Amino acid sequence: MIGTQSRSAESLMRAGYEGTEEFYATDHYFSWRDDGWYTWDDKKAMATARKARDARARELAKAGYKTRRSTTKGLMSFGGIGSGRAHIELWTPIYCVSFRKA
Repeated sequence: MIGTQSRSAESLMRAGYEGTEEFYATDHYFSWRDDGWYTWDDKKAMATARKARDARARELAKAGYKTRRSTTKGLMSFGGIGSGRAHIELWTPIYCVSFRKA
């Protein structure tokens, strides 16, 4: 993870937040092709991950938690030696929801 994420997590914990859930854009609309390369619809993936984060924030709020939504970027690495696929690295948004009891 990126150093700024750990500092952000520490400041959230000091603010009383109990935890953080992360939603990765690369979990959506990413697939490997037969030639060892990949396809990824980043626009749809980002919208899907953001919607999943927002839905989870609403669920937590209904359950009585105070939530805080945030977005950071992360370097995601796929493929590489021994996988039969090209090694790729993608800077991609990570959508987060932090929560604490209200």
